[in-house]
Amino acid sequence: MCTIGTVFDASVVRSFKQCDLTDPTTFYPPEERQGKAGTYLALTRLGRPGLWAGGNTSGVTFTAADNYTRELTARQSNSPFRLVRTNTYQGSNSSVDSLFLAYEKAVADYDNAQDAANSLADFYLNGDAEHPGPFESADIAMFSDTSQAVYMEYSPVGNFKFNGLGDVVGQTGKPEVLTLSPKADYFANTNNCRLFNTSVTYPMNLSTFLRLERAERLLLIQPNHDGIHKLLRDQYFGETELSICRVAVKPGEFYTQASVIFSTQENGLMCEYVINGNPRTKPWQTMTITK
Repeated sequence: MCTIGTVFDASVVRSFKQCDLTDPTTFYPPEERQGKAGTYLALTRLGRPGLWAGGNTSGVTFTAADNYTRELTARQSNSPFRLVRTNTYQGSNSSVDSLFLAYEKAVADYDNAQDAANSLADFYLNGDAEHPGPFESADIAMFSDTSQAVYMEYSPVGNFKFNGLGDVVGQTGKPEVLTLSPKADYFANTNNCRLFNTSVTYPMNLSTFLRLERAERLLLIQPNHDGIHKLLRDQYFGETELSICRVAVKPGEFYTQASVIFSTQENGLMCEYVINGNPRTKPWQTMTITK
């Protein structure tokens, strides 16, 4: 589970991600790499190729979050949503490895958010040489550049069909990617769908809706750099997994293990990050890349 977003702060575009997992994971400092679009920063973690967040000197930044959906009924146990969670999944799974590599390709090879989003959408729908065909699980991603943000959701089964009681009884279509380009000063999301009707309901996952409401409230008050820092440190709902800065009360709960803020600069990109901890317990570090 994660909290992601983009803020248009005067002439600077800032994107952020709070990375929450259930098992202890080793995160690595940003690594400077070279791609078709120039220099980029890759934020990586143990056991997974590719990146979980990144940005390049053209100002293209990437963040992603798990897409939590209402699962199909037990008699439809072949539901794609029973397979893996994309960003929080930690076991050995080569298709998820391919997804993380697709994330990296989008950051490495494209100098604008729309082209980067198109690249990831192509992977969702068509896969790669090792895993041809549509990706098996739902996903949420967001790209931004110096002029726009592109928020995207992927569903391998389109929308759901419901009976009169609100139970999922099937799906409406084929794999599909839906996008929107936010026009406000800020946009944030957690793990619930905005564009598909497949999202978990409030009683099924309190955290995603509580964190989203809190993030939007904080950015409404302060849609700038300081506001993002306050957001990523926020424990309005206490030291629990319900807060944006999450703390596990018992084994198996999510807790914040890494955070990142990307800020576009005139000749490059600044990355502020906390790894192997959270912004309330560890200091921010900074790395800058230039064209």
